[in-house]
Amino acid sequence: MSAPDTNLNKQTRRHRGPLIGMAIVVVFTIGYGAYYLGNLAADGNNPDNPDVIIDGRTGEAEEIE
Repeated sequence: MSAPDTNLNKQTRRHRGPLIGMAIVVVFTIGYGAYYLGNLAADGNNPDNPDVIIDGRTGEAEEIE
């Protein structure tokens, strides 16, 4: 059943705050996700202290002393 008496102006006023709040959360989440993925791509998956480094020109392993 539908509501017998609807007032669209009143409903618009009452829903404005929650809709703005949801929009802020969505924008924040997308922004944080973009920052996280950008930071992850910039840092890569390199180890902090590798024991062996691969030479990019020859492909040979070089031991770190």
